Amino acid sequence: MGEAVRASHGLEAFHIPPTMQSVVREPWWRRDPFLIGCFDFAWNGGAPKLIEYNADAHATLPESTRMQSVWHADRAGPWARVA
Repeated sequence: MGEAVRASHGLEAFHIPPTMQSVVREPWWRRDPFLIGCFDFAWNGGAPKLIEYNADAHATLPESTRMQSVWHADRAGPWARVA
């Protein structure tokens, strides 16, 4: 993530609109603390429906890191590295 934050167009790989990139960069540079959580959505034709937000389940960390990294690598983003 650090590489993406430092690169001028790095956050575009994550589909973060230019108008929102400072919302990501500024806390990163300040080293703000963060929470890891997982949103579960369902689609039924129209708009997505939020099923739950989970920040305390045992699967939150793997779902928020490894599995999302694999998904991003499948989409061939420039910072898509899977260890």
